[in-house]
Amino acid sequence: MLLLLACVQTPDQPDRPDEVEVEPDPPALAVAPLSFVFGEVPLGEEASLDLSLTSEGGSAVTVAFAYEDDTLGFGAPVDPVTIAPGDILTVPLTFAPDSLRYVDTRLLVTSDDPVTSVLGIPVSGNGAGAILAATPAELDLGEVYLGCTATGTLEVTNRGNRVSSLDVAGLSDPVFTTDVATPQTLEPWDVLEVPVTFTPLVVGERTATLNVVTDTGTYALATVTGAAITMDPVTLVYVVPDPDLNDAVVVVDPSTLDRVTVPPLLETLAAGVAGTDLRVAILIADDGCVPGGFIDDATADPAAALAAMLAVEAGDYEDQGFRVVEAGTSVDALGPGGCNEGLLRDTARTALVRITDDGEVSPGSWAEWMARFETLEAVPDDLDVYAVAGDYPSGCEDAGAASGWYELSVASGGDYLSICATDVGDQLLEALIDEPWNKEIELTEWPDSATIVVTVDGVPMREGWTYQDADRGVEFDEDLPPGTVITITYTPAPSCR
Repeated sequence: MLLLLACVQTPDQPDRPDEVEVEPDPPALAVAPLSFVFGEVPLGEEASLDLSLTSEGGSAVTVAFAYEDDTLGFGAPVDPVTIAPGDILTVPLTFAPDSLRYVDTRLLVTSDDPVTSVLGIPVSGNGAGAILAATPAELDLGEVYLGCTATGTLEVTNRGNRVSSLDVAGLSDPVFTTDVATPQTLEPWDVLEVPVTFTPLVVGERTATLNVVTDTGTYALATVTGAAITMDPVTLVYVVPDPDLNDAVVVVDPSTLDRVTVPPLLETLAAGVAGTDLRVAILIADDGCVPGGFIDDATADPAAALAAMLAVEAGDYEDQGFRVVEAGTSVDALGPGGCNEGLLRDTARTALVRITDDGEVSPGSWAEWMARFETLEAVPDDLDVYAVAGDYPSGCEDAGAASGWYELSVASGGDYLSICATDVGDQLLEALIDEPWNKEIELTEWPDSATIVVTVDGVPMREGWTYQDADRGVEFDEDLPPGTVITITYTPAPSCR
């Protein structure tokens, strides 16, 4: 039996659809938090915050990181990361500030999320710390004599934005010292003054650094320098004089020759050299030259020699005795072939004598002229200045006082005599021939007394003398014969300013 079966589709039965492949959900990225604030982070340190990434789609999501400004110290993963569907990935974001300032930018999170392919996350931070700086960075205390001290000041400033605790550890060389109460606390932009003292012990240049200790380390903030020097030694050569071994340079104001007392005064001087070692020269002319030479014991006719000296024609310097002395005692005048050759002897004291009835009008101060005249002698104490003029300060009769010469006479230890006195010639002659050595030699500078060395005729003299600080002189216990050569060498005491 043949059975035929047939399937007949009824109008109510729909067609069977073909199978369709289902597409997975696209990637989706969720980020938290949506901003980052690192706050204050000390320089030299690094802060870290976590960024949470969630893959919320049906597919893995790939994420990359970059900052809009990558020069501010912020950090993020360098390589892209892939997150499986449903997974959560935490990545660190960092901030390591390189300056004391507030900075901000955006972290750009790039992914294949079709909805939000680029997400900008604000990030900010503030570099914090204490930055110490010294002013000046190099302090030079200059040259300082041994035995003296130089001081200076360094200013340490907190240029940061955090409080700093510091301890001044001192200077690296012990010849430099400082005295600061420590520890100190410096608020931002506070200034600490650090006094520095330099007391050298040996000659030479020295350098040190100022070191401070803070809560973050030890720092050298400044360099301090100084140089120790010594005074150059001084040598004085003194020849013990004869009591009357004087060279008298007499500067006469021609207007006084008509006075009653002056011609007899000059005659007394000319005659008084007989039998003594006194030498007299009368200066009148502007060039200070002495016609016929000086008058001394060997002069055959002192009166004639005096007349020749007085016969010269006066110039423009009648009231400028200082300038006449300068001309007559210049190197050219006293040297070989000079108009006053041989006038001043090396072994004699020099006496400057001014005869006038008015004040000095040479340009310059009397102290300046005194300094020039003192160069006529190896030892300034061997220069004496005398004046014959109107009584000081008011004058006498019609003669005025000799201002300028009065001060020189006082400074040198000479005499100021009255031109109105009838015996003024005798007074002056007595002063010139009666100047015994007082057994004391005045030094030209204040000495370091421990360095004084005395030799007498080339032989060291360790005893028999003392240094008198009040007079700045070397005083001998016993008298020494005329002509004895005394040499004194010493180092001046430093002038500590």
